[in-house]
Amino acid sequence: STLHLYWARRPLAAARAVIFTSLIDDPSNDKTLNEDEVIAERNKIFKLLIKLIQWKNINNSDLLNEAKELIRKSNGGVVPLLLDPFCGAGTIPLEGQRLGLESYGSDLNPIAVMIAKATTELPHKVFQLKPINPDVKSKTYYSGAWNNVTGLANDVRYYGEWMYGEAFKKIGKHYPFGKNKKNVIAWLWTRVVNCPNPSCGVMVPLARSFQIHKKQGLTISVKPKIKDKKLIFSIDRTNSGIKGTMNRSGATCIHCSSPVPIKYIRNEAIKKRMSIKMMAIITEGEQGREYYSPENHHIIAAETSNPKWKPDIEMVGKATVSLPLYGMTRFSDIFTNRQLLALDTFSSLVAEARKKIIEDGGTSDYADIVATYLAFAVDRSTDYWSTLTPWAGGFIAHTYSKQALPMTWDFAEANPFSNSTGNWNGAIDWISRFLENIFPKAKAEIDQIDAGKAIYNIKSPMICTDPPYYDNIMYADLSDYFYVWLRHSIKDLYPKYFSTMLTPKDDEIVASPWRHQNKNEAEDHFLNGMMLAAKQIAKIANPNLPVTYFYAFKQVETDERGATASTGWETFLEGLIKAGYSITATWPMRTERVVGIKQNINALASSIVVALRKRSMASKIATRKEFVNDLSQKMEIAISKMMESDITPVDLQQSAIGPGMSIFTKYAKVLEVDGSAMSVRTALQIINLELDRIQENSDIEMESDTRFCIQWFDSFGYKEQAYGEAETLAKAKDISVQGLIDSGVFIADTGKAMLKHWSELPTDWDPRTDKRLTLWECTHHMVKELVDGEGQLGAAKLAKLMGPQKADEAKELAYQLYHICDKRSWAKHAGDYNTLVSNWADIKSQIPNVSEGQETLF
Repeated sequence: STLHLYWARRPLAAARAVIFTSLIDDPSNDKTLNEDEVIAERNKIFKLLIKLIQWKNINNSDLLNEAKELIRKSNGGVVPLLLDPFCGAGTIPLEGQRLGLESYGSDLNPIAVMIAKATTELPHKVFQLKPINPDVKSKTYYSGAWNNVTGLANDVRYYGEWMYGEAFKKIGKHYPFGKNKKNVIAWLWTRVVNCPNPSCGVMVPLARSFQIHKKQGLTISVKPKIKDKKLIFSIDRTNSGIKGTMNRSGATCIHCSSPVPIKYIRNEAIKKRMSIKMMAIITEGEQGREYYSPENHHIIAAETSNPKWKPDIEMVGKATVSLPLYGMTRFSDIFTNRQLLALDTFSSLVAEARKKIIEDGGTSDYADIVATYLAFAVDRSTDYWSTLTPWAGGFIAHTYSKQALPMTWDFAEANPFSNSTGNWNGAIDWISRFLENIFPKAKAEIDQIDAGKAIYNIKSPMICTDPPYYDNIMYADLSDYFYVWLRHSIKDLYPKYFSTMLTPKDDEIVASPWRHQNKNEAEDHFLNGMMLAAKQIAKIANPNLPVTYFYAFKQVETDERGATASTGWETFLEGLIKAGYSITATWPMRTERVVGIKQNINALASSIVVALRKRSMASKIATRKEFVNDLSQKMEIAISKMMESDITPVDLQQSAIGPGMSIFTKYAKVLEVDGSAMSVRTALQIINLELDRIQENSDIEMESDTRFCIQWFDSFGYKEQAYGEAETLAKAKDISVQGLIDSGVFIADTGKAMLKHWSELPTDWDPRTDKRLTLWECTHHMVKELVDGEGQLGAAKLAKLMGPQKADEAKELAYQLYHICDKRSWAKHAGDYNTLVSNWADIKSQIPNVSEGQETLF
């Protein structure tokens, strides 16, 4: 990730784990071992796996050699080849290479190809080579061996610094020092238009915020004002926190208070009457950052910048969602002239650095490799050198803070020659540090191949891949932003990959709404592409090994009958099934960053690893009834195992697809009552209905009060209802409304009744002294501790007081309540229960740390 930005990467450890376990036989296959010996051998493998996925062991050669030998032993004395036909930025080939496998990867996207090539193939070519730069040659103590690719890293640092010096000679005058000769960290700018009020007509700043610093009780803002009909800015240190002028509907004139509608702003921008104005200068200082009003010579330095080349290329696809509404239709429109000058200068210096490398004794091939990483430093810089980079209070946010190019009204312009965010030497340092920390001992090879039409011509590889996720990410559209600059830097070194002005798009296997007439066409394109790719894979995949896919796509579609499915999952699975595969195993893997407890984010946290093998020719045909009966018997066991592993509720529905589809795909086909073949969509809906049944018929021990609360919550949530509703339901559960009030979970008076929200529960609750203890209380007090109390430690204290059985039942109730919330689209409430389960493993691990007596300190 420090080499070059790319989207939806799988974590290194997850890829390493999947590759390793796909190649290792379970000890039960060894018939010479008895049951105890099988368990012992299996535990040895688990212990090795646990060590393999730890970050501290990422380049532990002894451990990696042990893993490689175990792989060799499980595969008849041969280490298989690895192929990833959708390699993206190269995570899977990198991890195959780390485990000692000769690894291959391909992708249609040239940006992905270049990142993966620079991650795996190029480092292997220079493994343990010495650097060639003059600085090293002059120091005899560097004459020893250079481990891994530290020699290449040293040359990238040297020639990156050389480029810095040359660039400063060429364009340094456009980046003046601040006051007291301090280096500028950033220049802050805002977009401006003239006020639409004819009697006013002053320049209106379109800034979302004027606050530029807030820390330790000090707030510093930019203060806009109109003087002699001119807009000027000063620095305000009065802790006033001046609000911005811009919101979703438009802006407000700071002079006459007239509204400046968004429609007017767009029209002015399209007519090229929207410009930018400097608001402030931020510099390094003796005591930290210093903030100054704009100075005339700084403004002139920016305005007189004229690049020789710029990417005057029309944006397409997803890149056109927002910016063209404001007249920004070409990539060159995203940058100031000074940013274009800097990018053009550094980009052009890549070729000059390559010549210097050859002059210093490097071969032409080696010069190409070093130049590639220098070009990547330019591409890294584009992520910070644009007008889409807001000032985030203490640093410059990068352009791609999300998977889009959003309009930004006020932005920070980085100084390439500073020591802060977005500086050139920082980009070089990140890339060099990447090179210093990889272990490319095994061969790797990456090429540009359309997976739907062709595949690497290698014999019987293990296939592990991470394909596109339907319509989640438009990789090619997003990559164009980087492609135009990387092409400018090194198109002569890689003419095959940079033969087009923009990245190839027509054959990209995504359901793009921008490239097709309608949703059905986009879906058909994805289905056909996935099916053709699966057929290409089937041609060469090693029949003795599983084919593994990572897939992470949240189900969000519900039909008029309330049945849930997902076009993304449906189309993905249908492509695999049509290619003749059956699903033999699936498991969720925690691959996404778990957010802080109090953020309560209800987001997908896992990828589903789908293991496939070619469907047997002897597979039988089943009726719908046979499929449903088989599903009913086996799904409950699979779901119980997942819940025991503390998989988060938000991931459970995605994960349930696996065991369900493994049952569906073991049949040659499943016949409906009318004799037609059951569709994948129908199978997914049946699987989801079965999951609903399992979750709604939980066999956890619960008293009548909790059963009342669940039914009430399912019907009304936390909304107030008539007292009669509570009386009727309580009688049905053979309890009283007064008893519910006494239990502390319910409120009922003056004809109204409602459930207490967890935030209303008392903070000094102790389950040992509760005379009417309910499972509902146990779950919600733990949520309260996590979100508004002592966090995991507070929840651990409660769990210890409850005892292990009651604590586990509280977690299981959270699954059931999440299911209700998800069904009702109560995202905020769902997030509460997802938070409890996602933190469960950490809560349990802290229970032993709760000392006697400490558990009472609430």
